[in-house]
Amino acid sequence: MLLGPERFETMASMKGNYRAKLWLALPITILVAGVFWRGRNEPFTKEKWDGASPEMRDRLLASLANSRILIGRSEHELYELPGEPDGGRGGTIAFFLGSSHDANCQPSFVVTYGTDQTVQSQNLSCLQEEAGNAIFESGHWRNGTPNDRLAMVRDLIASRHLLGRTREEVRDMLGRPDTDSHTSHLKVWYTRRYLEDGKIKKRLAGISRCLYIEIRNGRVEKAEFVGS
Repeated sequence: MLLGPERFETMASMKGNYRAKLWLALPITILVAGVFWRGRNEPFTKEKWDGASPEMRDRLLASLANSRILIGRSEHELYELPGEPDGGRGGTIAFFLGSSHDANCQPSFVVTYGTDQTVQSQNLSCLQEEAGNAIFESGHWRNGTPNDRLAMVRDLIASRHLLGRTREEVRDMLGRPDTDSHTSHLKVWYTRRYLEDGKIKKRLAGISRCLYIEIRNGRVEKAEFVGS
């Protein structure tokens, strides 16, 4: 057992060796961290985006969002970078149905437009009563009451007549909606994709990671990478 000065010399020597090892390991740690950080924040380029793996697309989309280079760009300029979006919404309209028993949830037939301003989807919201089985008739819908619409909405949805139609065509068929979201406010998103037999296929089901963009009055207002 070391006592006195010899003990302190030994402790000083061990401390010095520890510091030396720490300084030797520091450059390697910095190098590894730099490689990891670079991989997580891959600078976006059109060449890298085309044909990239799903994992690379995640990194490129995150980098594109963090760079903020999209903010203020026109819709056309946006599409020149990552191309056409994988999905989007161009606003919604709603027609009230039946009677409301909840002040915070109005039963409605909701039509959602895509970025090309044609009908993308149709669904029911807050419905509290059983829809009827009456045949849809355009004039009766336009001039009828919410209860009249409730009786016809099941047939309207089943017919799929609205899908792909423009706003003007929907207005001609259904009349003026009870609510209409701001038509100049678009929401689009880009997701990871996967390659199969040399063709790029979109994977949209269960979107959990994407570059989410909001366009208002023709300019990108918001761009963020969402997901974990």
